[in-house]
Amino acid sequence: MRQSLWMILGFLLVSLLFPACDEDDSSVDDSPDEDGDLTDEDGDSESQDIEDAQGSVEDMTGPWAMKYAVSYFTTIPGFNREVTTILYGLARLPVEHDGRDFYFTENLCTMEMGIVEDFDMQIIFPQKTVESVPPGDRHAVLSATEEGASFHHEPYLSLFGINEDLMDNPTTDELPTETEDALVADLDNDGHPGVTARVTGIVAAEFYVVLRLSRWLDGVVESGTLIEGTNGSLVEMVTLDADPSLLAMQLELRPNPQVEVNHFQLVRLPDDYSCEEIEQYQDELFDYDPFDYAVPLWEKD
Repeated sequence: MRQSLWMILGFLLVSLLFPACDEDDSSVDDSPDEDGDLTDEDGDSESQDIEDAQGSVEDMTGPWAMKYAVSYFTTIPGFNREVTTILYGLARLPVEHDGRDFYFTENLCTMEMGIVEDFDMQIIFPQKTVESVPPGDRHAVLSATEEGASFHHEPYLSLFGINEDLMDNPTTDELPTETEDALVADLDNDGHPGVTARVTGIVAAEFYVVLRLSRWLDGVVESGTLIEGTNGSLVEMVTLDADPSLLAMQLELRPNPQVEVNHFQLVRLPDDYSCEEIEQYQDELFDYDPFDYAVPLWEKD
């Protein structure tokens, strides 16, 4: 399996995946931070509207939102530094609930990537790339229609920058390694093969990658307005090219087993929010931040 840091950062997502993150969020804590209320133009708190989201475990049909995170270790070539990466973001989910069946369409809103250690590098996903990820129809199963029931989504496959119709078996066929391969597609229609990720900081470059992602969810129905649990993933990635081209390298990725960092939350919305509104009110909607749980592999010298 050929793997590349730049490709996991282009997942996404998980479906997944992904605006640049705030590196100051990399401090370690045992519990999520407490966020202040957002206010509207009249100075009134928006949190009351968000807390008014209604729903029961018997009927969870309606608008939901997801926050997800997956984490991997990798070594940055040339610096001999192993770092912890976290790919996280938001999605908008129209839900149809029927007994133990929980159907939803995953519409990616944001993809962000952070390095937990104090390392001068950011991965930026152009909004055009995020918007190019097609909606994904999902089907999760509940163990019962009651609080405390398990929530499970079997592993599902997503391909990025690949012409799936040309593959005999999308799950096992070899991924393309050359830009001129017929299997390579320009997902974000920017004139470059595969999916584009931009790197700033110590290195300034663009990377063009293809990705095969398997992702699954295992959680608990906390209430009719909250489901959360573990966000699992397996990735296979190839860097096709880069600008400058000498940086077109493959990097080994090692899964971070820490379940608190590989996590998701589904929250019921009080109204059919747009992606822009979900992003604006995310601190009110979600009380989970993966950086509150991630443990750095090393401290800055």
